[in-house]
Amino acid sequence: MNQKMSGLTENAACALCYVLSVLSPLLLLAAPAYKRNYRVRYNIIQSVCATALLIGITIQADLLAMALPSTLANLVMMLLSLVMICAVGCWFYAIWMNAHGHSFAFPFIGGWSLRVSKQLVRR
Repeated sequence: MNQKMSGLTENAACALCYVLSVLSPLLLLAAPAYKRNYRVRYNIIQSVCATALLIGITIQADLLAMALPSTLANLVMMLLSLVMICAVGCWFYAIWMNAHGHSFAFPFIGGWSLRVSKQLVRR
């Protein structure tokens, strides 16, 4: 199952999707060999969606912190820090799992990424 495509194995390509947040998935998507591979395409979509979700959470937390008194703003920023620590842990776990040929789905967006990657095959 670990096919070699354009110099990278399938596992390496899937792990690479998570390395440079949006840049590496888009570079992999530009290569036709990776775009046709279902597993790589799923990880590309999941990585980009997870990055977009984290950016959205960060912007919302910053806007909320600006509107609140300093004590509550500090609490919001501490919660955001906790979310970011968990996100980094999930990112490293996703890289490790995909490098070893296992599948990994982020909470909340894994199922959606799966549906989108299946729909892209039909087009």
